[in-house]
Amino acid sequence: MKFKFGLEKLLGHKKVLEDVARRDFFEAQHKLDVEIAKGNGYRDELKEAYVSKFIAHRKGGAVSSDLKAIDEFMDGKKIMIQRQDQVISGLQKIVEEKRIRLVEAAQQHKIYDKLKNKKKAEFLDIQKKKDYKNMDELVVTFAKRGKGYE
Repeated sequence: MKFKFGLEKLLGHKKVLEDVARRDFFEAQHKLDVEIAKGNGYRDELKEAYVSKFIAHRKGGAVSSDLKAIDEFMDGKKIMIQRQDQVISGLQKIVEEKRIRLVEAAQQHKIYDKLKNKKKAEFLDIQKKKDYKNMDELVVTFAKRGKGYE
């Protein structure tokens, strides 16, 4: 007899839910990573602007228009960095929610998987006992037949 788990469809459904949660989590994590990289790029540009401003300031009065442009650029980058930090903060919350859902889905799947393994072990144990019983009956039957011929 072959082992059949009565909740196989439910186990499959839980596996699908776990896979969907995993995919959603990794997509959200990827979006977060992209936005963090974008924010880091803005910060790098701001650092470069500080260096340019320092160099222009050291050159003196002939570059005062350059200083004004650099200051405006830096102000714009600071605003972009603030907005990017808000985007990143929102995405971090979403990623955390997706992570929690993934953990819950994985736990649910694991519960049913453990139940299946437990039921299969019980089935195999019962099957083994039946096989031993059948073997014992065969031995007894052959032993009785053997005595009748002597």
